[in-house]
Amino acid sequence: MMSISIKSIIRMICLLACLFLFKGVSALEVDIPDDLKDDRNLPREERIRRHQKRVQLILDARRKTKEEEKKQEELLRPPPPQPGKPSPPPPPSDGLGFSSTSDKTLAQTILHFYPFDTTVKAGDSFLTDMVLFNMENQTLDSLKVTITFDPKIINPVYVNDFNLKDRIETPAKYQVDMERGRISYDCLFKTPQSLENEDILRIVWKAIRPTEFTEISFDLTEDATSLLSNNKDVLGTPHTRQDGIIPTGVTILSDMKSRDDFMIVDKEIISQAGLNPAHEIEGHIILYFETEKKPIKAGDIFDVSIMLSNHQGQACDKVSLLLRFDPGVLKVVDWDKKNRIGVGVNIQDGFSRKRYPFDFHIRNEASNFTGIIDYRMGSSKPVTPPSGELAKIRFQAIAPSEETGVFFIHKKDMRGANTSVALMGAELISPQQWRDETNHGLILQVIEP
Repeated sequence: MMSISIKSIIRMICLLACLFLFKGVSALEVDIPDDLKDDRNLPREERIRRHQKRVQLILDARRKTKEEEKKQEELLRPPPPQPGKPSPPPPPSDGLGFSSTSDKTLAQTILHFYPFDTTVKAGDSFLTDMVLFNMENQTLDSLKVTITFDPKIINPVYVNDFNLKDRIETPAKYQVDMERGRISYDCLFKTPQSLENEDILRIVWKAIRPTEFTEISFDLTEDATSLLSNNKDVLGTPHTRQDGIIPTGVTILSDMKSRDDFMIVDKEIISQAGLNPAHEIEGHIILYFETEKKPIKAGDIFDVSIMLSNHQGQACDKVSLLLRFDPGVLKVVDWDKKNRIGVGVNIQDGFSRKRYPFDFHIRNEASNFTGIIDYRMGSSKPVTPPSGELAKIRFQAIAPSEETGVFFIHKKDMRGANTSVALMGAELISPQQWRDETNHGLILQVIEP
């Protein structure tokens, strides 16, 4: 019960942090009734209930503000220019250098760890990924972070910047201070980078002793953490950098050893802590599609299974699928019963949650406008996915076609969305997957009804 409660609290805090950042809605702008305010003397379950209610109030305020902003933008949007007539003047300024529309938000970036919270046993290792939430796609010239932790409770064992190593100008400046509990990383990019939703630093930690809660966070004192774009720090909002970070919470459970054992630190921690490139692994995993519906008539609804073959029993920590289809011929039908992610139009993975126990639920989105499916899941610890059905896509055929289908998109060294199965950044999909065209996709024919 303890771990569930802590997780709920941390998730709500993270959601609040995001809400405070985007479009300027803060808790101070929402009238919180006394019976929903936090009280440390109340039972944990009641505090969580109140927290959830407060978040819902802020969500409702955010929706209302967003609707009002949209109406205001429509009213202030200038009419299209007409031949022979001068262009209308720009929107009025508020005297602070901002227009009266939503330009007030400027650069908005959040550094956070994924997962937002985790529960482990003392003596176990666990993983966090440092990620940048960069909705405005600000391009960064350099990145400097100082990560803080309690060295009496957790210690870093392994730090990896495999996703940045080809993009930095010179070797990154990196240091671990085990006594003070600090990890410092400083790099300059060859070309400006947005890093939106990318794994920046991957850290493996060792849980030293039990605790109900400890935090992995960032040092925001002067010159400790910054995101520079054109010599300007764009972390957070223009008004405060404090809303530019989300810490992660860690709960460490007892493994029934004596308390003295929890204080023993692995002697190899200091020697192992360092930038270690992802080692090369020969991949053997194959992905492919299956369907039982043939022939397909226009108007039919049918399912396509995404299959994973792992006969070598390779362990992985991330599965990404980037798929394309012709939206003029096929349409993805939303199917999210018991899914990990249920927002938007989804493919189905609820049936395979026990077989593939991912605890990083990154993305499950299908666009019937672009014809792209983006599905990404990960695990805080390496898992060995068995061969079998990973997910299902429910399609509706909307027009006849002699040849159409669904295909894997894969580009070597492509960052972000891609088709990949990986362990610590090392690709596990067999090279044969991309040499054999029969594994690239599933070809279908849609006939007249």
